[in-house]
Amino acid sequence: MYKHLKRLLAGILVSLTLLLAFPAPVTASTTIPYYEWKQSYSQWGSDVIMKKTISQVGCLATSIAMLLVHADIKSESSFDPGAFVKAMKAVGGFDSNDNLNWYTVPTAYPAFELYNYKVELIGTKADKITKIYNYYKQGYYIIVAVKNAGHWVAVRSATSSSVTMMDPAAGTATNLYEKYDAAESTRIALFKAAKPANVYKVSYNANGGAGAPATQDKVHDTTLKLSSTKPTRSGYTFLGWATTKTATAAKYAAGGNYTDNAKVTLYAVWQSDTGASTTLPPPPTVISDPSTTIPDNWYEGMSLPAGSVSISKLNLSMTRDAKQQLSAAAGDGSAITWTSDDPDIVSVSETGELTALALGSTTITATAADGSRASCRVVVNRSFLEFLMYIFSFQWIQDLADMIQDALHPPAPATTEAPGSSASSATESTGSTAAAEESTAAPPTETPPPSTEPVTQPAPENQSQGS
Repeated sequence: MYKHLKRLLAGILVSLTLLLAFPAPVTASTTIPYYEWKQSYSQWGSDVIMKKTISQVGCLATSIAMLLVHADIKSESSFDPGAFVKAMKAVGGFDSNDNLNWYTVPTAYPAFELYNYKVELIGTKADKITKIYNYYKQGYYIIVAVKNAGHWVAVRSATSSSVTMMDPAAGTATNLYEKYDAAESTRIALFKAAKPANVYKVSYNANGGAGAPATQDKVHDTTLKLSSTKPTRSGYTFLGWATTKTATAAKYAAGGNYTDNAKVTLYAVWQSDTGASTTLPPPPTVISDPSTTIPDNWYEGMSLPAGSVSISKLNLSMTRDAKQQLSAAAGDGSAITWTSDDPDIVSVSETGELTALALGSTTITATAADGSRASCRVVVNRSFLEFLMYIFSFQWIQDLADMIQDALHPPAPATTEAPGSSASSATESTGSTAAAEESTAAPPTETPPPSTEPVTQPAPENQSQGS
């Protein structure tokens, strides 16, 4: 019996060894989801870049190819890393040493805009995750250098606590920093996909009256003719539309033009038939219980002196992805400007609508034209369901271990090159070494740019793709 068991185990081991040594070939790229593409797959792995093959040095090329499908620019049914290399060679995308020139990617694929290929990742693992997540939220398609730029992977998705990568070496979508050492993850490259024209919602609020027009769509960089429909209110004359409830003068006439590239709610401005212009009065200056929701008639009988701002809540608790509406008014009747101390935790619209994005706390401030202000402290907590999932996923154990690790082994201070100092060139070598010979380059811009403005680019260079 024991001898038979030994033979069975030996047979299983031999079979596993043969399977690992001679894996079954994949016969059609259409059967492989793009996020599982490996640079070594037989369909393209033997394709020569200039000197070496994709299998040998094509992790950067494979990562960009995956992002082109991820961005819906190409289809996985008719595109793969081999097709990417062929298209790049047609536009001179590689030098004689297999180095990829970043700037030629948009030449081959105009809908895939290069924003910055040299954004530094510094700090702790949490710092690097946060930075990647912030770019991901803004719609950037991201490639991450790992193993001290000896290998490249693409970002499939990101949250405030983890990054899911598409790894050309593994052919799987897995957690980035569970596989690769965060300390050896040194930089990222950013692309953006050209999208259809942005459309902004223009909605109307009768502001105490009735008969507000229906919401309209405003296309980016075009002029919208506002609805000519006028709301009505007994005892009042309609003056026009403003962007705040408390405005005393109209900014837009019915049937006027709206040119801003932003969504907006327009509020009716009313003038009493007795002659005084009126809108909703400001909210109370003092709120006895900050957690209490202010009723719809909070304004009745209230007044506010000049040089002050009142706000409807002083403290607020939210859960992630929830929305809340704040209201505020200035004593001088000017428009309110809303700001968030940390928009990555809670963002605020120009009308005071809050959106909870991440765990943490921040302060929302309402500021009048004369500089007077009022603030609301907002705390974003996990929902009960999120809390249960967090506990039972045992992620808190990993978070605690990371905190202890960071406390015991703080990262070495990062060094930043001064403008005009030596920086790596714009052609990144496809070989297994980290980067090609360095040349003088302007430092890249780290802050995410507005969607209409490209990041200041470093000087052209060829990039080592890594192995």
